[in-house]
Amino acid sequence: MTETNRSIYDIFADFAAENGEKRFFFDEERSFTVAETFNSAILAANRMSALGVGEGSRVAFRVTRSLEGAVLYFALAFLGAVSAMTDPHNSALGYIENTGVPFEPEFILT
Repeated sequence: MTETNRSIYDIFADFAAENGEKRFFFDEERSFTVAETFNSAILAANRMSALGVGEGSRVAFRVTRSLEGAVLYFALAFLGAVSAMTDPHNSALGYIENTGVPFEPEFILT
């Protein structure tokens, strides 16, 4: 692995430009191409930014392993947020408290 100063956004943008139509994420019913995933993550990042999420924001998100969860993960990374995925079967705060990890989210996405 080569060390780089490039952001995850820049790396993904180049990857999407080169591989946009390739299947990237999929489940039993649907699939997203690289370009669809990238563009969906940009849209989600823009919406979260409008709500005040940005670089260094602490965000807990409660989702299942899904296409939407992957998009959300990339969106938060694009913004530079510090994120923690929580157990979708418990409350986000309850999950964090039970783990003993010192993480106090500013935002909770469900």
